[in-house]
Amino acid sequence: GAVGSPFNAKAFLGTAITAGTAVFDITGGGSAVNAAKLKKLYFKFFPGFAYEFLPSDILTANTDEKYLLIVNPRGGPGGDGKIGMYAFTTHNGNKITITKRLGAAAAGDRVTTLGSVTWDSGVWAGKHTDAHPIGSTIIYCNAKGTPIGDTIIMGAGAALRGYGKYRNRRTSESKNGDFVHYRYITSVFGQALRKDVQQRIPGYIRLRHAIRYPGLGIPETV
Repeated sequence: GAVGSPFNAKAFLGTAITAGTAVFDITGGGSAVNAAKLKKLYFKFFPGFAYEFLPSDILTANTDEKYLLIVNPRGGPGGDGKIGMYAFTTHNGNKITITKRLGAAAAGDRVTTLGSVTWDSGVWAGKHTDAHPIGSTIIYCNAKGTPIGDTIIMGAGAALRGYGKYRNRRTSESKNGDFVHYRYITSVFGQALRKDVQQRIPGYIRLRHAIRYPGLGIPETV
């Protein structure tokens, strides 16, 4: 299934990608067997998916241009550690249809500049590729090729906790003719985000920021 989280979109390539100029689909799962499973939502945490929180609460995905990086493994077949950059808009969670691909020469849907990244230039010199083996790492990025994710920051009173009948109640239990004694501290409670009278949730922000992935060798772009 999916790896990462809604704050840290990540997947592993299920079908090898060869260099070319046409659009194509990226599959997940990290193997050819998993890539063939059409009900697995390997990319459900990537923006552009109509994520279902509840049957009555389904995200409406926007169609803005979005970007991702595919990072080849180091060592093994195709393991050169090089990186490809691709653009997409929406997807079905199981696979992502690529709308643009960064390459050495412009042709078809291949471009030499994607977002603000130019092929094999600047900090990307010697690091770009548009061919990837199965198992390569897929991560979400911005137009600069910087991996990005989110962190929730909660202020005072952003969440509330309510206690039930027991709060730090001490109880005990004896067994085996009172030779064995168990002692417990029991609390019953629940917690939730605070809502105001208009059903808004004040007191927190979702901060989007750059993420470092140790071991992937992605250049510092900011």
